[in-house]
Amino acid sequence: MDSYLSGYDEKSVKGCFFVVKKQEELEVKEKKVAVAEISNRRIRKNRVVGGAITLLLSIIVFCTIQVKDGFASNENELVNQEVIEKESYERQTVIEEKEEEMINYFVYNEDIPMPKEHQFYLFNKAQERELEYEKTLALIETESGFRSTVISDTKDFGYFQINRINHEYLAETLNTRIIPLDPYINIDWGTYMLSTLYDYWKEKGITGKELDHYVWSSYNKGITGFKKYGKAVQYVSRIQSNLNNSSY
Repeated sequence: MDSYLSGYDEKSVKGCFFVVKKQEELEVKEKKVAVAEISNRRIRKNRVVGGAITLLLSIIVFCTIQVKDGFASNENELVNQEVIEKESYERQTVIEEKEEEMINYFVYNEDIPMPKEHQFYLFNKAQERELEYEKTLALIETESGFRSTVISDTKDFGYFQINRINHEYLAETLNTRIIPLDPYINIDWGTYMLSTLYDYWKEKGITGKELDHYVWSSYNKGITGFKKYGKAVQYVSRIQSNLNNSSY
């Protein structure tokens, strides 16, 4: 063997060959590992970039949906607001027309010692509850002489002289405050009590003047008191006299 291996025995040559071969295999393996690492790095980098892009796209889509929803919500709110304003306007128009109609029909009476606002409110409530305005005035004159702040010894309050035992029930039923000397609350309570009594006795078949007498007596004594003791003759007579002799 005259090559660079001359001078070595066959065993030494083979050993050297395997060492070189092993070294070459290690180098190849290291190169493969390096290539694989580079590939993995590229894959991880691509995944990170891809994830970031996906996240960015998701954010863009979400923001787009939110903006659209916002526009839709604003549009709905505007529509709802327009509906509310329209309904409010229509209600206000009806109220104003009713008030104008009532004012045209209502006549303020200077001879009655009640402020015009109280007279108008009473007139309105009487119409609403199907009471005769003049008869209601006659009852108020009999009860309180048109004094809105009077309190009797038996704890009866205001225009209609409503006893304190009824205050809580009336306030709860009519959804008012318990202020019996407030003229508007008192008128609301009193006209409600009268209309309830008229309904009660109408259902019993009472009509005409008898109906008025039954109602007035029940207002004065209570239904139980009237049933037990009969008509409040003097009270009914005073109301009738006020009604006949007044300028209502």
